[in-house]
Amino acid sequence: MKWSTGWGLGALVEHHGWNAALAGMTGMAALGTVLFALAWPAKAHGYAAAPDSGKERDGHSAAPL
Repeated sequence: MKWSTGWGLGALVEHHGWNAALAGMTGMAALGTVLFALAWPAKAHGYAAAPDSGKERDGHSAAPL
């Protein structure tokens, strides 16, 4: 059996029609938008700065960000 990337949407259209498929895609887009909006205020990397964060491994100062 050869798998296709659109098998889920194809099955939905086959059994329930395009109205259900478009409603499903709209719902998933709305869910993605909500999740993206919730993640927006998150910090860029989430790691705490190291105690000696002003120095690189070789002892030279790090460039300011």
